[in-house]
Amino acid sequence: MSQVATDTPAVAGSSAGRETRIELPWGRLAALRFGAPTGRRALCLHGWMDNAASFIPLAPYLCADDALDMVALDLAGHGRSAHRPETSRYYFADYLFDIDRVLDELGWDDCTVIGHSLGAALGSAFAAAAPERVNALVMLDGLGLVTEPAEKAAERLRNAMRATRKPREHRRRFATLEDAAAIRQANNPMSDTAALLLAERALAPADDGWRWRTDARAMWPSPVFMTEPQSDAILDAIECPVLTVHTPVVERWTSAELVASRLGRLKCGNDVRLQGGHHVHMDAPEPVASAINDFLKTLEPDHD
Repeated sequence: MSQVATDTPAVAGSSAGRETRIELPWGRLAALRFGAPTGRRALCLHGWMDNAASFIPLAPYLCADDALDMVALDLAGHGRSAHRPETSRYYFADYLFDIDRVLDELGWDDCTVIGHSLGAALGSAFAAAAPERVNALVMLDGLGLVTEPAEKAAERLRNAMRATRKPREHRRRFATLEDAAAIRQANNPMSDTAALLLAERALAPADDGWRWRTDARAMWPSPVFMTEPQSDAILDAIECPVLTVHTPVVERWTSAELVASRLGRLKCGNDVRLQGGHHVHMDAPEPVASAINDFLKTLEPDHD
């Protein structure tokens, strides 16, 4: 039996989505749900240290006329989702098993995956790991996995081991939501509106103001990064149609040559390049949504 509960709108009278709870064996995940059950099923995966509010600006444009049944997930330890048990970690592959179980609980055999940054990496890996469950993939300002040369493997293991020996917690408190939002902007430039949306969902009230609700252990470094040949093998294994929407940020973080190489590996790839920052899907949702809607229309059975 599906263990999904949907409550009242997250913000009454707004388009901020309906709060949804999804019970997994280890704990509860939270989500925002938009659109209608009759729409195309879409699972949205946010970026590292973000949350489901990342997709609030896109939702009105993607869910017009109830075109989508859109579930924006708070990944484990993020937003309003539960923290993993003390003996667990927040490593990349762990999220993939959560996604698979979430689809089970939603009663979805398959869906379209829309992912931003980390969510794009998760979407690509999940599409390769469970091709029968992903009918289309949209990657927003992310293209495949973050990789490292093989010779860095031992160093990465050592850093991860050292990090987990030190407890992580959020000591800082903020007097206002705006103060916390400003920290988000300092670490990753975005509009005031976008930063406040993410901060509101990531904060919990404290005696002396506000504190981050996000599990600090999610910032522990991963013990393993894949190499570029492994990333290539994953992109090669994606069978569904793919849309990538990226800004110059992706090319600055990697290189134009690497972006071109990865795009060339997609069997059914479509690419749209937009000007803007890493959170362009929040700061300029209309052109991003237009690219997504155009892509999804090509997947309709009667499309010429």
